[in-house]
Amino acid sequence: MKKNEFEMKKILFFCVCFFILPYSLWSGIDKKNEASSVENVISVQNKRDGFIVYNNLKKIGFIDLQVFTKDGKFHPFEVSSQSSHTQYASDLSDGKVFLKVFFNFLKSGIHIRYTLKFQKAIKDVGVYCCVRLVYNDWVNSYYQIGSKQGRVPLRLVSGKYIANTYAKSFQLGPSEVYNGLMLNVDTQKEFGLGLEANDQYDGSLNFYLIPSETRQKQSDWKAGESKVFDFEFGFNRRTNSLEDELNSLVPKIVLPQKNQLTSAELAFGRSQLERMLRDRPAMSPYVREGDELWNWMIRQFAGEYVKGGIWWDARNPKPLWDAMSYDAVRGEKAHIQVSKNRYISKDNHYGEPKTGPILWIETIFEIFNLKLSNLDYSTEILAKQGKISKEELVFKEMLKEEQTKRLANDFFNKTWIPHCKKLSLPYEDQFVKHAFPGNATDISPLELFDSRFKPDDFHYNFFANEYERLFKS
Repeated sequence: MKKNEFEMKKILFFCVCFFILPYSLWSGIDKKNEASSVENVISVQNKRDGFIVYNNLKKIGFIDLQVFTKDGKFHPFEVSSQSSHTQYASDLSDGKVFLKVFFNFLKSGIHIRYTLKFQKAIKDVGVYCCVRLVYNDWVNSYYQIGSKQGRVPLRLVSGKYIANTYAKSFQLGPSEVYNGLMLNVDTQKEFGLGLEANDQYDGSLNFYLIPSETRQKQSDWKAGESKVFDFEFGFNRRTNSLEDELNSLVPKIVLPQKNQLTSAELAFGRSQLERMLRDRPAMSPYVREGDELWNWMIRQFAGEYVKGGIWWDARNPKPLWDAMSYDAVRGEKAHIQVSKNRYISKDNHYGEPKTGPILWIETIFEIFNLKLSNLDYSTEILAKQGKISKEELVFKEMLKEEQTKRLANDFFNKTWIPHCKKLSLPYEDQFVKHAFPGNATDISPLELFDSRFKPDDFHYNFFANEYERLFKS
C-alpha cells in the first residue's frame, strides 16, 4: 500500500468514527421504480446544513462540508445568508472559521466552491466534503475513482472502504433504482477521494472529498489564509434549483364555464341544501330561503360548475377527516362529506361538535375544491401516462389545494363575511380564527414544500395513496 493511501485511510477512519449526520435525509424514501417515461429531473436545494439533491422531488442525496478537530468534535457552521454566496461561521477553541459558499447550476449538474478562512492560526483541523446517498439505491452500480473501478457490493458492510485514492474525478452509476442515474465529480486539483459504506439511517453510501493538504500528519492553517475547494457535481439529466422546479409544477387555473341549469337540476340542488341543513342543524341559522347564500348553494349543488351536480353525503369521510370532496367517477355524482365533529387534530378539541361557522366554511371550501376538479383529472392523466412521478403528483395536488384556498378566499371575503354581518352572526369562531380561509396569506411552492411535503402530513399521505390507487384500478 502506498504511503499516501495509508494516510488517506487513517483520515477516512477518523471521519467515520466521529461522523455526525446533521440532516435527517432518509425518512419516507420510496425505493420503487417510477414509470420509465417520466422525465427525470435533478433538483438541488441549498439548506442550512448543506445541499439536498432530489430526483423528481424524491430525496436521493445530501452534500455538505465538515470541519473537525483532533478531539473528534465536529463544528457546525451557522448560516448568515441564503443567497448563492452563502456566508457561514463556526466557532473553534482558537477562534472562528469562516466559510463562504458559492454555487451555480449547470445544464446537468451543480458547481460548488467552498472558501474557508481561519480567524487565527490553528493546528490539527480536518476538512472534508461528503456526498451521502442511500446505499440500496446504488447496489451493484459501477464506480470509478481515478484509475480504480468496480461495483458497489451487494451486501452493506458498515465502515468498509469500498475504494479510495488521490485523484481528480469520480463516477458512480448507472443506478437501476433511478432509471440509469449517474453521478460524476470533477475537481480542479487532486483530492483524496473515498467511497465508504455505513449502516446509519438504514444504510448509506458516502463519498468523501478530502483536500490534499490533509494527507500530512497535521493540518495547519494560517491566520487569514484562504483555502478554496472547487467541485462540479454532474448528473446525466437536466438539473435545476428546487425552487424553480417547484414553480414549474404550479398548474394553470382554468375555471369551468357556468352550466345552464334546468328546473329539475335546481330542484335537485334545493333538495341537497335542505338535506344538509337537516343533517347539520348548526348551519340553519346562517341561511334564509331566497337570500344570496341560499340561492348560491342551490346552484352549486345543482351543478353550476360541476357537471351532473353535487350530492350531500352525511357520512364521515374515510379516512376520518373533517371534510372531503369526491369527483364524479363511474357515473356517480360528485359529492362532499363534512363531519359533525372535529377530527383535524387530536390535540385540538378532538371529537367535539362543530359550530355553524366551521361547518359552513368547510362545506364551501369543498365546493370550490370540486370547482377545480379539472386540475385533478389532468394530473391523474399525466400519472397514468407515466409522465409524472408519485412525488410530483402529490405536490401538484397539494398545490391545487392552495389554489382552491385562494379561490375560496375571494368568496369568503366578498360574500360570506358580509352575509354573516347582515344576520349579526359570527363568520368565524375561536377555533378557526387563525385558520379562517379569509385571513389566509399566499404560500409559495417552496414554503409549501418545506413545511408540508412530508410523509406524515395528511394531504401527502392521502394523495400518495391516490397515486397507488391509480395503478391498481
